[in-house]
Amino acid sequence: MHPCHANMQPYLADLEQRIGLPIVYQRWSSRYAEANPFKKEILLCGPLTGTPTSFSLPCAGTVHQVDLTQNAPSGDIVNLVHDDKVFPVCAVTGRRVQLVFDMERLFEVPGDIQPGLVLEAVLAPALERAATFITGYDWKAETERFVTWNMQGTEAQVTGWRQNIKDNEHELERLFAMVSVLTRKNTELRELMVTTATATRKDREVRAGTEFLS
Repeated sequence: MHPCHANMQPYLADLEQRIGLPIVYQRWSSRYAEANPFKKEILLCGPLTGTPTSFSLPCAGTVHQVDLTQNAPSGDIVNLVHDDKVFPVCAVTGRRVQLVFDMERLFEVPGDIQPGLVLEAVLAPALERAATFITGYDWKAETERFVTWNMQGTEAQVTGWRQNIKDNEHELERLFAMVSVLTRKNTELRELMVTTATATRKDREVRAGTEFLS
């Protein structure tokens, strides 16, 4: 089930079956996020959010005005033609299909437009191009690159662990040295306590008097 308007869902499901690949739909396009490059699926995304402007969309023998939020993105442009005029409606880059208008809004507020016809006219050729890219893509090489990246990350992690062990060993040496010093001090204190305890009060008085006069 695609997260979109209920009337749009069966069209996307039908297109998935015809193309033979899953379609990941996003109503709006992110300016920065990229699709996971290791999945065999088509990413269908709408335009970047922005201030809507008027866009001419041919459908069923006439031209309608719909909201456009960006100009045609770069890539393999899909055009609709009406009265010898060309209307770019989406672009295909690899497995990414990006619309230049809000397709879902056509299902929310269709007016005189038949959204199913528009979706068919726009997406059928676009999805075929994306599917061709996926079919001919060197996924083995992509997998090898991912494995290399993953191994490099593991090696970096092991290097970090090795450095942590060294740091811990140095800290243990410092703590052991501190324990040794404290143990020696306690031994000396105990010896002083024993010596003091074995002397009589008279002996301590004589010793103190002698130290005062010397």
